[in-house]
Amino acid sequence: MWLVALQLSCSEPVFPCESPLGSADLDCDGVHDRDGDGDGAVSSAHGGDDCDDADPLLNPTDADGDDASTCAGDCNDADPAIGPRGVTEERCDDLDNDCNGVVDVDDLGIPACLEHDRALQPPRLRLDLLVVIDDTPSMQDEGSRLRDAGDAVFAILDGTDTHVGVITNNAEDPLVAGRLHDPIGGGDRYLTVLDATPAETRTWWRGATAVGAAGIHDDSSFDAVYSAISVNGDTFNAGFYREDADLAVWLVTDSNDNSSLLSKEEFEGWLFGLKAGTDRTVRVDGILPMAADACSIQGVGGTSLEEVVNETGGVVGTVCDLDWSPSATAITTLESPTTQVVVALSRTPIPATLTADLESTTGTHTVLPASALLYDPFSNTVTVPDSVWTELRSVTATYERLP
Repeated sequence: MWLVALQLSCSEPVFPCESPLGSADLDCDGVHDRDGDGDGAVSSAHGGDDCDDADPLLNPTDADGDDASTCAGDCNDADPAIGPRGVTEERCDDLDNDCNGVVDVDDLGIPACLEHDRALQPPRLRLDLLVVIDDTPSMQDEGSRLRDAGDAVFAILDGTDTHVGVITNNAEDPLVAGRLHDPIGGGDRYLTVLDATPAETRTWWRGATAVGAAGIHDDSSFDAVYSAISVNGDTFNAGFYREDADLAVWLVTDSNDNSSLLSKEEFEGWLFGLKAGTDRTVRVDGILPMAADACSIQGVGGTSLEEVVNETGGVVGTVCDLDWSPSATAITTLESPTTQVVVALSRTPIPATLTADLESTTGTHTVLPASALLYDPFSNTVTVPDSVWTELRSVTATYERLP
């Protein structure tokens, strides 16, 4: 008897079978032999790049075109705004852009909707203030009022880029006409407020305005002002007048102007021409004689000095007032030291998330919570109550915005 040995292969089906996948499914189990999860990608076991051949959701295909697949960490391959953790930046869009499992918050715990809006202290006054004082005997009793008015003026001007100079209305004596008055007791010919302490400004003011009352001359305020800037501006008074600063002239007299060099019209033409074509302004204010002023030697009102003040938008105070401070502080109307601190927001905030970091002029910081701030949805601004800009260098509002 003959015995025949048959060798059966373990790699081939014992019995013929048919599969819709044809030769890709040799074991006829209905699954692609090299794509176990049917996601169209060859498994890594068969030399492919499918990172998990048991999960069709994990594959190397970049379905949304954001250059990242689910195998590369894209947790939502149907949305190009969502990508791998550590690669895609979290954005404020109510989505988990960086696939860290938290919507609108990055891996450091920082909300993507966090906004910062910073407001700086507005540019403060840059001013050249020329004070013109009547030094004739009729002004003998007004010196103390002038000195006291300075306290009110400097209470506002302290810390500003202001030059202050004092001249008399004597334009007849060439040794005096338009020349800044050296302070009694010593000191600079003109005061740079920004470089002086409050105590120093008051001391300088009292010395500079002590011009006496022994002058024997006509009131020539127009000519004196002209001489101070155009004649002595680059010599005796060098440095006081700046072309890129506002100019304010404060007239203090109890008589009308009798200038011989310039008429009122010529003076105004010259004065306005100083700042023509610039964004700087010129104004004249005055403590002047008014109609029926019993204390004035003129007492006529409507003088050429008053007309110049009115035509430059200035304020006239009467020389008979016992307190010149209200009129004197009109000079400083370009400065707004008591303006409340308001920060304009670039986005619409979630009000409860608002905070404000107040940086003082000395560099210290104070952070206020939302409960201490006033948010106006109509103007989309935040106001810091009980704060003024002269005390602060900047304010930064921080908040989460709506997606």
